[in-house]
This record gives sequence, structure tokens and C-alpha cells, in this order.
Amino acid sequence: MRTSSELKALGVFTSVQPDKVAVQNLLAASERKLADSKVAQLSFDTRVEAVYDAMYTLCSALLACLGVKSACAENHHIYVLEGACAELGASSGLANAVDALRRVRNMKYTGVTRCLSDYKIASSVYTEVAALVEKWMAKNLPILFRN
Repeated sequence: MRTSSELKALGVFTSVQPDKVAVQNLLAASERKLADSKVAQLSFDTRVEAVYDAMYTLCSALLACLGVKSACAENHHIYVLEGACAELGASSGLANAVDALRRVRNMKYTGVTRCLSDYKIASSVYTEVAALVEKWMAKNLPILFRN
């Protein structure tokens, strides 16, 4: 896994000024997507994608705290997730699960449908990532965004 600074050196991330409001907006968007994923009337395709979007947005919020964002269109999801996992100190097992969830999410482009087990796995991966992000933010946000 490459850190955000390593990905920035490769030119796939660009610098941004850490912005408290932008981070709060990303966190709120992640919460909304997670809530959407729990609507039982929606298809598992939609619910899996909503869980993925919640995780991706959470990772984007973390990177925004670190002053970086994706600078490229191609493979930006891969880089955001990789950089966030590295910054969080995620295990290789969790990083692999995050990438596997990305691939399951991308099944929408092939017409393959997702099922209950896909949704349960996606939710489990999200929960692990969210716990790491929450721990990181509890430690670092008060330092980053002092009034």
C-alpha cells in the first residue's frame, strides 16, 4: 500500500487545503449513503453500491484532512482507497477486502447482480474501515481544526 504522500509524488494526488466544512460535508454524505444502504425495499445492487459509496466518501474525507485529493480520473477509486488504507494502518487483509468490495461494486458495469451475501460482506468491510477512520479522526481532527 502506498501512502497519500507517495501517491502525491506519483502525481495521482494533488494538494488541497484541509477544510473543516468540506470534511464535515463528506462525513455527512457518507452517513446518508450508509442510511440509504439500509433501506430494505432497495435492490441489493443499490444497497451494495450505497455501502461502497459510504466507504469511498469516508476515505475521501480522511484524505481531505491530510490535504490531498485524487488528481486523476482513471483509477481514482483505487488510489483513494489505497491511500486511505495506508494512512489508517489497515492490515493487508482489510486492504484486500476493500479492493474486493470495489470490484463487487464495479460488477454493475457487467450487468451481474449482487445478493444478500454481497451486501453483508460490504457492510462488514465498511464497519471495519469506519472504525479505523473514527479512531483516526478522534485523535487527529482536534489538532487539525483547532478554532
